[in-house]
Amino acid sequence: MQTILNFLKLIRIWNLLFTFVAVLTGGWIVAPGEISLTLILGGISALLVALGSNIYNDLQDRISDQINRPDRILLSGRISDKFAKVVLWISLLFGCAIGWLLPPETRLIPLVVTILLLWYNRQLKRTAGWGNLVVAICGSGAPLLGGMIVGYQSKLILPVVLTFTGFLLREIVKDVADVAGDKVAGYQTLPIRVPFRYVIAGVIGLICCIGLEIALLIYSSFYHGVLFSIGIIMIIGLAAVIIYFTGSWTIEDVSRSKRISMLSKLILLLGMLSLVSGRSGV
Repeated sequence: MQTILNFLKLIRIWNLLFTFVAVLTGGWIVAPGEISLTLILGGISALLVALGSNIYNDLQDRISDQINRPDRILLSGRISDKFAKVVLWISLLFGCAIGWLLPPETRLIPLVVTILLLWYNRQLKRTAGWGNLVVAICGSGAPLLGGMIVGYQSKLILPVVLTFTGFLLREIVKDVADVAGDKVAGYQTLPIRVPFRYVIAGVIGLICCIGLEIALLIYSSFYHGVLFSIGIIMIIGLAAVIIYFTGSWTIEDVSRSKRISMLSKLILLLGMLSLVSGRSGV
């Protein structure tokens, strides 16, 4: 049982489930109530690609994780590197292979995302801003994939942009929380390269972008219902809390950075749930 729990922790099972649901959400936005086998295959493909990327991330981040996340499964030796590498390449292979079972216009998306995530973990993660952008692009690719499987429509654009903004916000905040280990590893992430006041300004700017995107969602009239309204109110509340936290935020305050990161993740989750309920009219 402990081995299974260690494996689930290694692959970050909750993040994988979020990726799977994000693909289904994209399909639901375009065609509410239609969950086809092809759409489910798209979700499995995205999940497997994310699984491989998560393992590769742990293999590449050993130095920084010794400080930032010393409880990582591979660092503690609870799962061997050899086993992790086998799972890594099998998951990426099958993720891309399943992608070829999808409609022609979507077949390359899993492969492109795989290449980007490998590049991110190998090199771009160590740079200022570029790694954040790549993760945000790949994260927003999940609902885009789902929508394109069902049949792309313009109403998909705004949710994809909202997802991109949410991922970008969380990635920047995570980099702040990881500064100590990233410095030791020689990374040159955004919080290390630029004055911290600019990072705070960027976070507040992204929160404002999310607010604008939510306003456009409401104005579009594609989304309605009580649960949708409640979700939007909760997102606005979380955004306000994040802005409040930035008031006395310092780069050394790791605990505050982690709280802001968690709030950013909740915004992404609530955003997905709100979009589904809004298209369902619930």
